[in-house]
Amino acid sequence: ARWLLERGGNLDTYCQAVLLTAPPDLDTDTLTATVQTVLDHHDMLRARLRRGTTDQDTVLEIPPAGTIAAAPLITHVAVETHSDNDLAAMARAQLDAATHRLDPENGIMLQLVWLDPRTQPGHLLITIHHLATDGVSWRILIPDLATAHHAHTTGTTPTLPPVTTTARRYAHALTDTTPHHEHELPHWRNILTTPDPPLGTRPLDPTHDTENTTTHTTIELPPHTTHTLLTTLPTTYHCGIDDALLTALALAITTWRHRHHTPTHTLLVNIEGHGRTDPLIPGADLTRTIGWFTTIHPTLLDLTHIDLDNALTGGPATGHALTTIKEQLHNTPDHGTGYGPLRYLNPHTATQLRNLPQPQTTLNYLGRFD
Repeated sequence: ARWLLERGGNLDTYCQAVLLTAPPDLDTDTLTATVQTVLDHHDMLRARLRRGTTDQDTVLEIPPAGTIAAAPLITHVAVETHSDNDLAAMARAQLDAATHRLDPENGIMLQLVWLDPRTQPGHLLITIHHLATDGVSWRILIPDLATAHHAHTTGTTPTLPPVTTTARRYAHALTDTTPHHEHELPHWRNILTTPDPPLGTRPLDPTHDTENTTTHTTIELPPHTTHTLLTTLPTTYHCGIDDALLTALALAITTWRHRHHTPTHTLLVNIEGHGRTDPLIPGADLTRTIGWFTTIHPTLLDLTHIDLDNALTGGPATGHALTTIKEQLHNTPDHGTGYGPLRYLNPHTATQLRNLPQPQTTLNYLGRFD
């Protein structure tokens, strides 16, 4: 939350969404009961953003189960067309409308639109503010919706698997851990003070460089390439997929810089993770917790002794680059999990880290989806 608040601007529409096929027997009462069950079970879906005088004073409050009604969060839309193109256009329009109905400061973190063609199964468009969800949360939410729907259609009491560690409990415990990471401060300070030449012609301007001015590039790789990346390469080099992706990123940007007369061999990059593999709190179990647990930390990738031309053509330098980056990443203290608490939660270190330059590039590997 603190990371998002620092971005500034209107945060109300910062969200994630999925489009699901609706059950064929769906009706308004059953849908409302299903959503209510999930809303009452998962705290963060009821969260409210309470603004303070500063970002440090701004908190997420979670009211008790039963205090947020599901019905006002559901929009029923009759669909008069069966054309895929028309349906896609309608879904985009409804997504835009649902996004603008989100209101974190008034506790509206969720919107659900039922696109109902009446004569055949429709679709459910679920939109959740990013403060209340992340990519992993959907793998919890969607099965819970199915379980709750089945119970309500069969007249039984819904029983969802328990949430072992709540988001509230984890957040409070996370704040308590910050002193234990203070010895890492020199490491993070050394990384962020490493020169990182501008990638663009000017620094980013938060008043101009917003989502509305963002461009997107999507590249799809063929199965034989992704199979090698996901299986052969990690086995051969005893590395993770993120090691390979970061190596490729470092090679690409470093080569680009050299071709544009910026002969540096280092790259500062932020690494994002879902934050659930290695929870910062001993004994915490986030496998059933909906919320935003993303971690982010800077790292320095150094290709000083790598022959870039040879590496880019698949020569021996490619493997050398991969093993070099892998070792550099493995030297990160505690997998980088301590940076976030130091940067945002520890008043003695937050100011120091906030005033240092930040990486211009971020890698977020979302994982493998089969």
